[in-house]
Order: sequence, then structure tokens, then C-alpha cells
Amino acid sequence: MHRELLARAGEALRAGGDWIRAIAEVLGPRHPSGPREALDRRMVQRWATGAMEIPDWVAPALAEALREAGDHLHAVADELNAPSPPRPR
Repeated sequence: MHRELLARAGEALRAGGDWIRAIAEVLGPRHPSGPREALDRRMVQRWATGAMEIPDWVAPALAEALREAGDHLHAVADELNAPSPPRPR
């Protein structure tokens, strides 16, 4: 995985926040050594700057998180497009 793709994945995950925090939060529960609330943001920053190699587990974990986020967004969009039931009088 390269740094630019890491940034693109984080930007896709963020919802108005910073992408480094978004990545730290979605990768925490997916950490191979056991779930945690979030990763240390400084580690994600080191990956982003090239100061540290991005571990092999990160790409598949981010792909899974992006698919889940996409599925959720599609489900909400489908609800918005569904016909509204008649309102009770």
C-alpha cells in the first residue's frame, strides 16, 4: 500500500473530520493483535509521511471499512428514495 492510497482511503472515510483520525478509529477495532478503541494517530501520521512502513494488514482492513461505510451510505440513500407511507390523519 502506498501513502497516497492511505490518504485517499482516509478522506473517503472521514465525515467532515480529519482523515488521520478516521483511519485511526476504523483500524483500532480491526487491529490484528486485538481490538482497541483506536490506533495512536501519531502512528498513522508516520505512515502518511513515510517515516514508518504501512503494515500489510492495513490495506485489507481499510478496504473492509470502506465497503461497510459504502453499504451503510447506500442503505440510507435507498431509504431516502423509498416512497413515503401515507401520514395518519
